[in-house]
Order: sequence, then structure tokens, then C-alpha cells
Amino acid sequence: MLLLITLYALSTFALTANIVHNLPPLLLLGTRMSVAGILLFIFLGLRKQIKLSAHHSSLYLQVIVCAVFIPYTLRYYGLLSASGPRALLLYNLGPCITYLFTHWYGIEKITFKRTCALFIAMLGFIISLNACLVSYCTPFGFGDIALLASAIFFSYGWICMRRLVVDLEYSPLAANSIAMTGGGFLALGLCSFQELPIIQYPWHTALALAGIILMSNLLAHNLYAYALRTYSLTCIQLGYLAIPALTALGHSLFIHGSLTTIPAHMLCAALLIGCGFWLMYKQEQSVATAQPLESLPGSFNHI
Repeated sequence: MLLLITLYALSTFALTANIVHNLPPLLLLGTRMSVAGILLFIFLGLRKQIKLSAHHSSLYLQVIVCAVFIPYTLRYYGLLSASGPRALLLYNLGPCITYLFTHWYGIEKITFKRTCALFIAMLGFIISLNACLVSYCTPFGFGDIALLASAIFFSYGWICMRRLVVDLEYSPLAANSIAMTGGGFLALGLCSFQELPIIQYPWHTALALAGIILMSNLLAHNLYAYALRTYSLTCIQLGYLAIPALTALGHSLFIHGSLTTIPAHMLCAALLIGCGFWLMYKQEQSVATAQPLESLPGSFNHI
């Protein structure tokens, strides 16, 4: 549980949403991922822990394209043009999409208790957006479609990442170094065909990018990969729904010293998301206790 809490605490959504308006998306993605990937490769090289196999090249390609390049490119372009509660909802549909994908591939089973936990958490997240029904029914734009497609590719990409880390027993650092370096170089290669504007790097933009690389790429991504060995993909992603509500709670406590300044709907949302996540977590703990590790589902050699 401490691993998951640390993982959620390293969220850099606010930094990313700000910096994407200062740098072209492909340049941002290429710089962020290639720097992080190269640093990981250097670290693994010094420790002589680089493990690559030509037999897994197709899986490497899927991780590069589906876990990094496509989802992050679509996410950055989506954040530029989409806004409002529906955009946030589409951005955070990962737990639902992953839940269906993992059932399809035989990794996780759809059960009544897990479905209820997912529904409760998603209901809490929708309440936290505090938006009327009309705001969800407006015509879809490019940004909305990009965010939805990003969530779909990201969910599939991390299923492939799980194959490397869990089934093939790759080091999480090695799996992430492959994904980040390949995705970053691909983005920089395509970026070179664009006519980029003259870019000025104010110190706060460079500092924000460095913070994203450190907290998200080098820490959170690798913690995410390590967590795959213990928790389901759905459970891991479900916890991210609590970040907006927890941010509001933390801001009220540290700035005002009490919870009285928090709107009632945010308190309700935090309670529902917390209950949903806890039910999902406890359900997985009970299943893990009842079954030996070698009998748990999760091998999908056809990917």
C-alpha cells in the first residue's frame, strides 16, 4: 500500500498541463522520454543489467508505440484543445478501459465485487468534477477524441509492459528504458520534420520539465512497473482518480488548517473514491491469499 501511495503522490498532471502550452508536444515528448530513457540505460549499463532479446523485439515495439509514443502524443495534443469536465473524465477513463482489456486477455477477472468497487470510485470522480449533465453531451472535438484514444492505447501499452515485467521477468528499469528511449527518439525523429517555432526556455519551463523527468519518468514510471508484480493494472490506475480530491483536501489542511473550506461535493467524492479503491484493494488481497502465485492468471503469450 505504501508503494501505491508514493506512486500517486508523484503525479505530475498539473506540471504537464502547464508545460504543454510552452513547448510543441512532439518536442516535449521527445525531450522528456529520451533523456529519461538514456539515463536509465546508463544506470543499467553501469550495473551490467541490460537484458535485450531479439525474440521479444515485437513486444518492445508495442511497448514503445502503445505505452509511450501514441498515448503521450495524443494526450499532449488533447490537452491543448480540450478542456472542461468531459475532457477530465475522458483523460481518467483508464481504469475502466484497463478493466475490460485485462479481462479480454485473461489477466484479471470481471467479478461483481470488483465491478462495484470500480463503479463507486468512478461515481466519486464524476461528483468531484461538479458538472451538470449538459457539459458531457456537447459534440466531440479533436481534443476529446485524442484523450479517449490516448487512454485506450495507454491501457494496452501497459498490458504489454506487464508482459515484460511479470511474464518475462524483465527488470522494471529495463522495460521502462526500452519504452522511453524508443518513444522519445521516435518523437524527436518526427519532430524534425515539423517547422518548429523559435523556442525560448524560461527557467521555470526548464525546471518544470526537469521535475517531470525526475518525478514521473524516473520515479513514478518505475514504481508503476514494480507495482505490476503485486497489484492489478485496474487497482493501480484506480488510485489515480483520488488525486484531484486529495489535492483539495491537502490544500485546505495545509493552507487553511481545517476541512471547512472544502466544498461538500469534494468531501463526498473523496469518500466514494477512497471506498472504491479500498474495496478493490481488499478484494485483490483476498484473492491473492486464497490462490498461490503460480495459479493466478496473467500469461498471454499471443501478444
